[in-house]
Amino acid sequence: MNHPLTVWKQHYEVRTREIDPAGRLKFSAIADYLQEAAAHHTHQLKIGLYQLKPYGLTWILSRLRIEMKRYPGWGEKLIVHTWPKGDNHLAAARDFRLEDHNGEVVAIATSIWFLLDFHTMKPRPLAALPTTFEVDSTIPEALAEAPEKVPATPADTPEVLRCSPQRNDIDLNGHLNNACYFDWIANALRPEDAPFRRIDINYLAEVKLDNEIGIRIARQDGQVLAEGVNLHSGHSAFRARLMRADQ
Repeated sequence: MNHPLTVWKQHYEVRTREIDPAGRLKFSAIADYLQEAAAHHTHQLKIGLYQLKPYGLTWILSRLRIEMKRYPGWGEKLIVHTWPKGDNHLAAARDFRLEDHNGEVVAIATSIWFLLDFHTMKPRPLAALPTTFEVDSTIPEALAEAPEKVPATPADTPEVLRCSPQRNDIDLNGHLNNACYFDWIANALRPEDAPFRRIDINYLAEVKLDNEIGIRIARQDGQVLAEGVNLHSGHSAFRARLMRADQ
């Protein structure tokens, strides 16, 4: 059964806990806004997390790019607009636009999602979805470029922080919620690194409750590369590239 596609709108007001010491909205709060809006929209389209659970399926975020136009502050009223913008056999793309109460764009984002089989922990083709929808190609893209593949940090990159998920960090899929990675990255940075105008993050492997992640930070040409390595497996859990506002 096909379901009509609409642009979903989700309203927020910036809370005290969502701003950093400089009074700027945190990247982790922005990521939280985006995933909440996406969750509501997929539910409307009958392919949300709870609707997929009986089929042994779930959505996982693979890549995300956020570009900032300006940083909102405490108390500002914001609206996230989100819509699917296409897919291939395995991956689904979704765009976002974050506006203030005057309709001015404060951030834009694009993302890549995979459909995961709970039993095999492997991606499934999108044809396995229990229902379908038509992507509206007339909706303008928020970002034409796909989230990029972030390179590994150089071999000699120092580890600056170790993190382990707490119970409150674990989501419905049983692993670290994607917004938490942004707080880990922020905690590993220096105050003078910020503010950033763009961040690309690749989620490479799930992080579970008993995992310990070493965060490595490399700085080059006004950019920051961040990589989280699972200290149990030695595999990369995530990689991120942050571009400073003055670059």
